[in-house]
Amino acid sequence: SIDIFDNLKDLNKLILIDPLSPISPDDRKAILLCRDFLSTDAKGIDVFLRSINWFNPLEQYIAHLYLKRWAKLEPEDAIGLLDSRFPDTHVRELAIKTLSETTDDIIELYMLELCQCLFYENYYISPLADFIIEQSLKNQKLIGNKFYWCSKVASDNFLFKDRLTILLTQLFMMSGPSFIDNITEKININAIFKGWSERAKELYPKEGGQNVNKEIKKLIKDSFKNGVCKFELPIHPSYCASGFEFSKLRVFSSKMVPIALNLYSSEGETFRVIFKIGDDLRQDSMILQIFKIMDKIWLENDLDLKLSIYNVCPLELKCGFMEFVEGTPLEEVQKKENDLGGALDKELLYKYLNNLSNEISKNKDGLPLDKELDNFIRSLAGYCVATGVLGIADRHPANVMIKENGIFFHIDFGHIFGNFKTRWFFKRERSLFLLTPDMAYVYTKSNNKK
Repeated sequence: SIDIFDNLKDLNKLILIDPLSPISPDDRKAILLCRDFLSTDAKGIDVFLRSINWFNPLEQYIAHLYLKRWAKLEPEDAIGLLDSRFPDTHVRELAIKTLSETTDDIIELYMLELCQCLFYENYYISPLADFIIEQSLKNQKLIGNKFYWCSKVASDNFLFKDRLTILLTQLFMMSGPSFIDNITEKININAIFKGWSERAKELYPKEGGQNVNKEIKKLIKDSFKNGVCKFELPIHPSYCASGFEFSKLRVFSSKMVPIALNLYSSEGETFRVIFKIGDDLRQDSMILQIFKIMDKIWLENDLDLKLSIYNVCPLELKCGFMEFVEGTPLEEVQKKENDLGGALDKELLYKYLNNLSNEISKNKDGLPLDKELDNFIRSLAGYCVATGVLGIADRHPANVMIKENGIFFHIDFGHIFGNFKTRWFFKRERSLFLLTPDMAYVYTKSNNKK
């Protein structure tokens, strides 16, 4: 009919309605009228289910009927059906069915959201809980480890502590002794690292960095018989450390006095990690997870923006591990040209990348200048978009870094979603993202060369 034709013209607009925005009665009517056409688009399931009056038995029956014939969902669409808006069992079962067909990497990527969705289940034992337990048992090293630490951090909320404790108990009962021993070992290792960090935090104001380094080295040797050991870390469960490189031990001078440790395995592989207490790392973990999702979407569309995403693993409310990524802070780059002059020199970064390319050109791994510039421009573009969309603030020169291969990346995400710093009632942030004249000059110069 003419009414259906008119509604179909606006169907794409209705599909893109913000999930947090209410649907008007007229739009709701149009969505239900066009449900046959809408069911061919996986993205349309959210607005369709939100248009259903779940207290109306007839509309509820229609919803259940169309769930069986809806187009195949993506994992991201399925997770959206597990929040508090859709308590209906049939809807949640469809979401679980979709997730059960995806890969372990995707389940591990979205484990943070899946743990939060457990809070919206009507009962402690539910299809979602069974799904997480089943996947954790199938892949204990990746998914089981991730689920345990996500649950441990989330159980800080007393409203859901009993629910998560029951699920973890169920997991331990079904997993066998090897998984229990592995988690127990990691808990003990975390306690040792926490003791070192607390000691460093206590001594640093009194004795300074050099003396604290010596004290931490002594504590490591006392804990692991001269630094020889064998253990796994929650942040990298597939890596088995067998010792420490004391020459690269570093105690940072920041307020929380984090410790950077260089580990090596029996195969000679190194892994550098930072242990930190006093800061809530859940926020950093969430932002970096969103960066991973953005990067995944870009790569699927043949756009490699060279995002350098490191791992963060919160262990408690204010305690956790961070992967250490080698790079030079922009602050240090500026200081090489005199503090003030470096910051105002629009050619600063271009000259730095040029010098960097010349310095490492003697090595086999050295990159030509064109490649360095390409890496910088791609990563700069990616982080401008990502930080702008997420409202990430406090982007001072110590919070952005450059790798030897020219890749630019951000660290420390303490101010996000528009939570900007203020001084005397004035917002310190004047732009949506960090793009200084020296960064723009690299892009302009690179284009001129081409």
